[in-house]
Amino acid sequence: MSLSNSVELIVPSRRAAKGLLAVSSYDFVPSSSEFSEIRRSKAFVDKTFFLHEWLTQRPKQWYVTAPPGFGKSSLAKMAVQFLNASTEIINGRTKFHSWRETAAYRLFQGTEIFGMKKFFQEHFQNYAVIYIDLSPLGCTTEAFYKNKPIFDQDFHQRFKMVIKEMMSYYPSLLSHEDMNTAELMSFKKYLEEGMNDAVTPSKFWKSASFLKKLLRKCIKKPVIVIVDSYDALCKPCMIQDKAKAENIYLKIVRHPLKKRPSRLMFVTSIKIFQFLGLISVTEERGDLCVYRVSSRTDAELMNGYLCKSGSVQRFFGISPQNEMTMISAVRGLAPNNDSLQRFGEAVYNIVKVKAPDAEYQLKALLYVYSRKVATYHSDDFEIEAGITSLTGKLPHLNEDGTPGAKEKIDIILVQKNKGIGIILTSKFNEKCNFCIEKNDGTQIS
Repeated sequence: MSLSNSVELIVPSRRAAKGLLAVSSYDFVPSSSEFSEIRRSKAFVDKTFFLHEWLTQRPKQWYVTAPPGFGKSSLAKMAVQFLNASTEIINGRTKFHSWRETAAYRLFQGTEIFGMKKFFQEHFQNYAVIYIDLSPLGCTTEAFYKNKPIFDQDFHQRFKMVIKEMMSYYPSLLSHEDMNTAELMSFKKYLEEGMNDAVTPSKFWKSASFLKKLLRKCIKKPVIVIVDSYDALCKPCMIQDKAKAENIYLKIVRHPLKKRPSRLMFVTSIKIFQFLGLISVTEERGDLCVYRVSSRTDAELMNGYLCKSGSVQRFFGISPQNEMTMISAVRGLAPNNDSLQRFGEAVYNIVKVKAPDAEYQLKALLYVYSRKVATYHSDDFEIEAGITSLTGKLPHLNEDGTPGAKEKIDIILVQKNKGIGIILTSKFNEKCNFCIEKNDGTQIS
C-alpha cells in the first residue's frame, strides 16, 4: 500500500496526560519536548524499531494499545518528530530544511533506526503530520451526561482546545501563496476559535480533513494523522466520575453472570461515544439498538466490576479454602503437567459445586483469579486481558449475542522474572462438566 493517502496511528491515553508537544512549522522539535527529554536521559530505552515495524507494514489505520504507563504517547511524539518535515514559509513558498541540520536528526543519532540507512533516508522527515491530542476531553465533568447546556459549555469548549492545538502546529500556512481566500478565512477561524459551538460529529472530523487538504496542497508531502488519547472520554470514569460513566456500560454487564444480558436502552450518553467513534451501532431492531464498544474500554470496566463486586464468588459459592487453592494454582502455573493438573483440580473443585451455564461465566472465573494473582503478586506477575481474541472459524457474534467461535483467548498472564507468558483460553463444552485443553491438544475432563 502506498503512503500517498493519509495513514492514522491511534493510541489510547495514559492515566495522567502530560503537556502537549509544542510544535511549530519551523523545526518541529522544541528542546523541552517529552521525547527530547527522554532521549537525553540515562534511562532511555530505544524503541525506535517501532517506527520500522509500523512503516514497513503500512496499515491504513494502526491502533496502538497497551497498559497505562507503557509509553504510548511517547511513541506517538517520537513518531511525530521522526516523520514530520522541517519547513518554513518564505515569500509564500515552502522551504524544506536539510534534515541533517535539524534537532530531530541529532536526537535519532545513535538509535537503532538510525543505523537502517536506506529506511532512515526514505522516511525521516518525509511527511506532513497532523497530531491530534484528545486528552483535554478527559477533564470533562460528569454534568455533560445529563445537562445539555453545561455539556455545550464544557465539552465543546474542550473540543475547541483540541482543534486549536491541532491547527496551531502550522500557523505559517496563513502566509502561503497557494491558500485561496476561503481557505485563509476558514483556517484563521480555526486558529482563533477552534470551531463553532453548534458542532456536529461531521464538522469535528472535517477540521482534520481540512488541515490534511491544506498540507497536501502547500507542503506537498504524504499526510500521516496521529491521534493520541483517543479514549479520553473514558478517563473520567477512571479518575473522578467513575460511577456516572460506568452506568453506561453496566446496563449491559450489571448482571454478567446471568445467561441473558440485560437490554441496552438508548441513552444520551451513548451519543458522546458515537461522536468519537468509540462506539457504533451494528444493528437496529425496533426499540433495541445493538452497539459495539471499544473492546479495551469495555473490558476494563467489566473486569473491574467483576473483581470488585465479588459477584463471581457469590455465583459459584466459592469457599475461602477453594479461593486460596485457586489463587495458589494460578500463581503456580508453569509449562508442565503437574501445574496444569493442580490448576484443573482447583477449577473443578469450584465448578462441581456450581456448574457454569455459559462460556463467559467460566471466563469470568478465570479472569478474577488471574487478576487477583497479578494484584497480590505484582512484582512477579502482570495481566494483559484488555482485548479478547476470537480463535477458530467464524469469529463473530451470533444473532442471539453468543460467540460464533467456540474458543477465545481470554487472558495473558505474564511471569516477569521468568519471561513466561501464560495464555488461558476458555472453551465451553455442555457435554462435560469441565475440561482443560493442553498445548498438545489433549483434554483433561
